Amino acid sequence: DLGTGSDRFKDLYLSGGVYLGGTGSANHLDDYEEGTWTPALLGTTTDPTQSYNNRTAYYTKVGNLVHITGWIYFTASGITTGAGALTLDGLPFTIANALNARGAMNIAEQQSFNTAGNGAPTTGFVAFGTTRIDLQVYQNSAGKVSGTTSALASDVQNSTRMAFTCTYNTAS
Repeated sequence: DLGTGSDRFKDLYLSGGVYLGGTGSANHLDDYEEGTWTPALLGTTTDPTQSYNNRTAYYTKVGNLVHITGWIYFTASGITTGAGALTLDGLPFTIANALNARGAMNIAEQQSFNTAGNGAPTTGFVAFGTTRIDLQVYQNSAGKVSGTTSALASDVQNSTRMAFTCTYNTAS
């Protein structure tokens, strides 16, 4: 035990990590980090080009587990549509190149996608060994449609916005 109910420590600095719940290597926490990163919506063939009104993203990394959250909002003018599948790029850590790295993205809000042809992205899957998430759509008439088989990058238009969250494993 460290401290008492009335005698507490304010800050604790450890250079070698801490063991939580046991002394085995699986209980050793030696990597915790928080920060910001800059997300981008890109196309696999041609990137949509437009000014961002706001793009804010945060991450928390504990060991090899990374949790991201963020917001992308394009300005209302000057868009050049892209081509190919739409991806969320610029993740703060490379996704592990292994099946256990599997992570799914939750899109909490999406607005102003040109939904006439493809539908708006509703989720995404991490691309192993990269720093991107491949966005996916769900269409009522066709069922789940992979972002790589639809022209999602052309759906980015004026005032497109998206709020998202995802948790994935990194190689380091």
